[in-house]
Amino acid sequence: MHDRIYAGMANNTAVMTDYNDYRNRCLQDIVLLYGQECNYEEICQKTDRMMNNDTFYKEMTQKAYEEYMNNYTWKSVAKEL
Repeated sequence: MHDRIYAGMANNTAVMTDYNDYRNRCLQDIVLLYGQECNYEEICQKTDRMMNNDTFYKEMTQKAYEEYMNNYTWKSVAKEL
């Protein structure tokens, strides 16, 4: 995965990216994914929800931050090694 995803998660930022099976396996319900087809309506709807629903935004950013802290910091990676 591109480091922008991890950077966003680490900075309590909402992350939205394109779908692939690997991202879906690792980040389902943590990062907002949009479909493989470039469906602009879907992207706009998901972006609108993320930016205009404060509760949803806070839930997504909190889950992403917790996921990052638990699984993607150098400390947590070192424990896996």
